[in-house]
Parts: sequence; structure tokens; C-alpha cells
Amino acid sequence: MRSTLQCGLVVLCSLLEIGLYAAAGISPAALAEDALDKMVTVDIPAQTLTKALTLLSTQSGTQILTSPGLMGDRRTDGIHGQMSIRDALSGLLRGSPLGFHAAGENVIGIDAAPETRQEHNGTQHDGASVATPGPAPLVVAQAAAAGATGQEGSKQPVTLGEIVVTATKREQSARKIPATVDVLKGKDLEDIGARNMEDFLKYVPGITLQEGSTGNNRTVSIRGIGPQGGANTTTGALIDDVSMSDPYSSYVVVDLDPFDLHDLEVLKGPQGTLFGASALNGAIRYVLNKPLLGVTEGKGFADWLSVSQGGAAPTLGGAINIPLGDKVALRAVDVVQEVPGLYDDVNANGKNDIDADKGGKHMYRVLGLWQPTDAFTANAFFLRQHNNRDDLSIANSPGGPPPSGQFVRNDTPGPSTSVQEFEIANLDLRYNFDWFSVISETSRSRKSQDINYDGSAVVDPLAEQGIQSLRLHVQAHTLAISQELRLASPSSSDSPWVWLGGAYYNRYTAHFMYNVPLANTEFLVPILGPGGLLSNPDRLQAITSKTPEMMEPFVRADINRHIDSFIERGACDVVAELAEPVPAETICRLMGVDDEIVPEVRKAALAMFAAQGDPEEFGRKQAEFGKITVSEVHKRREAPRADYLTHLAGIEIEGRRLDDNDYVVLMAAFLGAGHHSTTSAMASLVNEVFSNPVIRDQVRADPCKISVAVEETLRLRPPFFGFFRRTTRPVSIGGTAIPSGTDVYVGWAAANRDVKAFEDPTQFRLDRGSNRHLSFGFGIHTCPGAAMARMELRVLLQELFRRVPDMQVAVDKPTYHFGGGDYCYMESLSVTFTPGRPESVE
Repeated sequence: MRSTLQCGLVVLCSLLEIGLYAAAGISPAALAEDALDKMVTVDIPAQTLTKALTLLSTQSGTQILTSPGLMGDRRTDGIHGQMSIRDALSGLLRGSPLGFHAAGENVIGIDAAPETRQEHNGTQHDGASVATPGPAPLVVAQAAAAGATGQEGSKQPVTLGEIVVTATKREQSARKIPATVDVLKGKDLEDIGARNMEDFLKYVPGITLQEGSTGNNRTVSIRGIGPQGGANTTTGALIDDVSMSDPYSSYVVVDLDPFDLHDLEVLKGPQGTLFGASALNGAIRYVLNKPLLGVTEGKGFADWLSVSQGGAAPTLGGAINIPLGDKVALRAVDVVQEVPGLYDDVNANGKNDIDADKGGKHMYRVLGLWQPTDAFTANAFFLRQHNNRDDLSIANSPGGPPPSGQFVRNDTPGPSTSVQEFEIANLDLRYNFDWFSVISETSRSRKSQDINYDGSAVVDPLAEQGIQSLRLHVQAHTLAISQELRLASPSSSDSPWVWLGGAYYNRYTAHFMYNVPLANTEFLVPILGPGGLLSNPDRLQAITSKTPEMMEPFVRADINRHIDSFIERGACDVVAELAEPVPAETICRLMGVDDEIVPEVRKAALAMFAAQGDPEEFGRKQAEFGKITVSEVHKRREAPRADYLTHLAGIEIEGRRLDDNDYVVLMAAFLGAGHHSTTSAMASLVNEVFSNPVIRDQVRADPCKISVAVEETLRLRPPFFGFFRRTTRPVSIGGTAIPSGTDVYVGWAAANRDVKAFEDPTQFRLDRGSNRHLSFGFGIHTCPGAAMARMELRVLLQELFRRVPDMQVAVDKPTYHFGGGDYCYMESLSVTFTPGRPESVE
């Protein structure tokens, strides 16, 4: 959960946001007018008007914005002495058709005087006068309260006019916004045929759009500052006042089709107070055209795009506004785009997809307006956009670079598709009183993405022969519900003071699935890839320092697959349905055991470990276990693979190759250490956390306590109570002399409850500080799979809290059993929870 309280500062705690915000200040326009009355000493000789204004800017310390087209070759008489900036400008501009106005604090704009403005070649757009020489260019209007720099305009005369924006959640002139704002007018976006961010952000200085590795996870950087891959976004995306950014990571970057927009505002600099933590570096704000009362109008367009050496496809769009009486109006917008492909995907398995990377987009929205009185308005809209891409825009161009090899890829035997979708439902209610306005904003937004990526070429040189060895499947679903209530000073007020205050509630949830199914299990991802273990067979090991990180996606996917199998029932046996199969599947995957025989290996291993108290029965079960597992090693000798079993098949110790008995012992130890022990630890972890609602709720409320719960469980309920060791030299412990070569039993379960090392040692405590338990051994005898086990336990709790957060143990006191004298385990553990729905993925 996440909570945010905003009063200039932001405090992040959970995914549930309840906040307050307030802002007040002197109007920038009022400050700007004061700047005109500033007294300065000037000494400007007669010269061209352009040079005279430049000199005035230097001598007065004031920035003067104008266009060279307005100045022409006009000259001016000189001015000398002490005077206000207003009088200085009046003197320099005397006799010319030009005027001036305050464009911001310490910023002055030179403009055509009102009576002469119609002489210039301009077109009026919502109060903004924009030059249109021939085909209309895309116009960028910039405003800054301080530190603004002039930007050269077009070659034709340009009038500095008003562009009204709502970047501060209130209607204001762009030049009065106390931040840098780039405004792209909706009509200009339509004139250049903009369909996405790539088409319009190139017109905004200081902003960069970077594509993700699969063309989906985009990042936006402003002034060179942006997130690293997968990190929290720093540039917010808003549709009207609805935030579409993710507070954690960046699952889907909204790229709304800009057809029929009022304008698009790019705000540079921190916007967190008004638009949330995801807008700390700026925000991109899509302002929709609202329904118009008393106006029936429509528009449409049709484009045809043909790609050289690729395909061709149309784009169609239209918008219509319909009044229903004099108080209600509706507006509907629809855009359907087909994106032609360029890259061909062929493979030896018979695949022959021409222009495979084709895709499409469908965006539609419906808007409604009800205005029963001049003071009250209700606006509502529903918007949805669906994007899809059928394949990757990547080529390895066999036969040489294009055009000889064309744009061809032949090393992806399977498909690589992506689907993204977002939708918003919004209700905006406003009532204007004489001295303030009340605004209520209610919204529900949903985003999703589904990515399938064939990564066979990354790990397998046989990918070109049609063997699919690795596939990545990623699904993300987010849902945000928000309610905002704010009060604002009226936009029409002449008061130098402007203010805004409000409160909001926001609830955000995200579900993320990351699955890496192996089409051919002999290609084990953790030991493959360029520069990986495969490139140096001498380094092939089952567990390395990188193994937990590499295996975590597999473990998470396995846990969720098993949760899917019982979540609809509302009850399960944690041991049999989760804690026992997951570690076994993980260890088998590490060794390279084929998926189809994993259940058989699990069954044989369980039977062998259950017979540890009976030597004869244990021998028989060990033989059955060996018959299955050793045969896999023999297969690797005949047909080597890139896995640990192949590594075992080739090991020699002092010139002797391992025999079948060695293999049985090694694999039994491997499974016993990594499977049975983790099963016990998982069951104990569930029991300790979910048998006590207080502990359960504390851990659920603070994810940082997950690792604390894992370590406390390992201390209190170690899977193995101890192990035998042999002394290598005489030693004295606790006053007892132990000769060299003596077998001793190290009881780390007792050490874990030593009152000298642990306060209140028999209790499960989440506030325990140092927890130096010995459940994984110590020194050179530390378990090599300790990090792997900790990862599995951590992921188990994370997914249980995500999927079944109200789980509760259904027995008062579970029964522990002992196997082999020192192995402690539960045969079953019943739990209950609120039934849920499976999150099935391939």
C-alpha cells in the first residue's frame, strides 16, 4: 500500500494515496507589470531598433522577446538619462506600429500594436496569433517566469499573442505560468499528421524519447534527466487532469493519438505538487477538445503510408460534435491506424512472415457536456486505445546488409508479439462562485500490456535451424481509482493573488507476471548466453553467485502456477501443493532434468528421504532414485547438453571419472539440500507468518519485514537441527577436550536459541535486530545454496501477500516430524483464504 500527503513535500508509504495540497502566490502578471516601472539609467544612441532594444536589455537587466520580422530595418532616435523601462520603451518605439507588454517577471515582449495586428499574415487560434506562411508550421509557444530566453520565430512576421493553457489545473495564459511550458496546438498536430510521440516531441527542445529493448518500455527524458530502464518514471503523462503514470517502475507509457486535441502541454521542471511523484522532472499533458454547446460540426482524415521495401496501410480518423438541446452536447472521436511492416521473419522451420512487424492502433473516445447554468458544468469522457505489434523490428540480414539481405531475420523460430491497452473513465464537476471555484474530479484508469519475445538467438546458435529454446512472456495490468476535490481562485479575477488548494484520494494496484518458459529444456538460461558459463565449460556450476537472480523469474512463475491451481478453492495444503513441488522443480531445472520426468524424480526423492530411519528400505529407495537419475547422466555422455548433468558426466577426480554410486550420492545430496530443506523452510515460514494475524498484517503492511520474517523462521525452525563434523585437530569447547579425528554433532538448532545470543529466543519476533543464526552453517561449511533458498522464501511471501493476502493457517498447532534423526518437517499444513482468480500465463 502507498499513501501520499502533499503540502509541498511528498511522503511515500503505500499504494493508497490520501493527500492535501495548497498553493498561493502573487500573480506573475502582477510581478511583471511592476518590472515595467523599474527605474534604470540608459545611454542609447540613435541606431537600428534591433540594436537599440538589445542595448536596452543589457543596460536594464531585462529580457526582451521579439521577432526579427517585426523589427525590419526600422531605426530609432536615441534616449539618455534616468527613466522607467516603460518610458524607455515608449521612447524607442515612438513612431513605429509596435507596442510592448510584460511577458513575465523581468521579461518584456515587443508586439504589433493592437490597431495594426491585422496587417500581419496571421491566423487566430483560441486567442493565440500564429503565423501561417504557406503550409502551417508546427508552432511552439514558450513561457517562463524567470530565466526565459527568446526564440527566433519564423521568417514571416509573428505577433506575440495569448495561448491559454490549464497546466496549473486552472485556465491561465501560458506566459503567466511560473514554469517553462511548451504548448503544441491541436490543429498544428493534425496539420503535420502526428500519430504518436515520435511525431511531435521532436519539435519540443530539451526532451528525448527512448525506446525499450522490445519497443515497449519507453522512457522520456527532459533536459537530459530521465529514468534508467525499469526504474520509476520521472516524466508524468496526463490526459486532462488524469495521471496515467505508474508510481513504481514503468509498465505502460501512454502514447495517446493526438487527433482532435485542444492542445498538448509539455511542462518542464518539477510538477510533483500538482501531478504526483511520477512528474518530478516534468509532465506531458494531453488536453482534449470538449463538447461544444449549440454547434454541430465534424471533421475527418484519411492517410496512406507506403514503406519502401515494406508494406502499405491506411489510417482513418474522424470526430463529430452534436448538441442535444441548449444545455447538453456530445463529442465522439475515432482513429484506426494500420502500421505497415518492413522486416521479414523467416526460419528453417517453415516460417515465412513477410513484413512481419506490422501492427495497428485503435483509439476512440466519447465525451459529454451538461451545463444547466452558467455557473455549473459537468464534463465526462470515456477513452480507450489499443496498440499491437505482430513482430520485432529487428533484422540480422543473412546474406549481407540491406539491400542485399533486405530487412530479414532468420533466428527467431517463434513469434514476438506485443499488445498494449489503456482506458480512462472520467467525471469532472465544476461550480463557479463569485470569488472561488469548486472542482470535483473522479477517474478510473486501467493499463495493460502483454509481450511475447522469442529470445532463442540469445542463447542458442541452433535458432536459425528452427529450434526455439527461450521465450519471454511478460504481462502487466494496472488499475488506478482517484477522487480529487479542489478550490481555486477565479481565472477572471483581477487580483494579483492566485491560489489553489485541494484534497485527493488515489488507489493504485499493479499485477506483473514475468514468465520464461523454455521450449527446449536442455538450454538452461542461467548458464547460457554470450560471455556466460557456456563460453567457458570449466566454469559450469549448478549454483553461482548469480544463480538466485537468474532463477528468480522461474521460481516466481512456478509459485504463481501452483497458486493458480488452488486459488479458486479458498483452501489448500501448503506443503503438498506449494512448498514441496516448487523447490523440486527449481533444483531439477538447475541440474537440467527434463520437465517430463520431474514428477518422477520428485516422487523417488521423497520416498528415499522418508526411508532414512530404515537402512534396508532406504537402500531400496536409493536404488530406485539412482535408476532414474543416473540414466540421465548416461544420456548426457551420449548427447551432451549445456547443463549440470553433462558437467557431472565429464568430471574426473585425480584422473578417475565418477561412477554411478558417486552420481547417486551427489544428486541425492543436491536434492536433499535444495529440495527437502527448502520445502520444510517454506512450510515453517507460512506457519509462522500466517498463523498469527498480527504478524501477518505487520509483514504485509511493510514489505521490508519480509526478509526479517524469513531469517526469524530459519532461526526458530531450521530444517536441519544439526550435522556431524570431524575434528581435524584437538580442541576444547566449554571445558570439554575433543581429540583430533573425533566425530561430533554440531547442533545449530540449539545455538539458534542460545539465550546469550538471542533475547527471548523461543519467540518469533519481527523487531529482532542482529540475527546471526547458524541454520546455513558457518565459515567454509556455509551452505552454497543459502542465497538461493533465501530468494525462494522471499518470493514465496511476496506472491502469497499479492495473491492471497488474508491467508490463515487452519490448524491450531501443526505437527512436526523428524526424518534421519535431524531433519524436521511438516507432512501437511492446511490454510484458508478468500478465493481468487487464476493469473494463467503460458
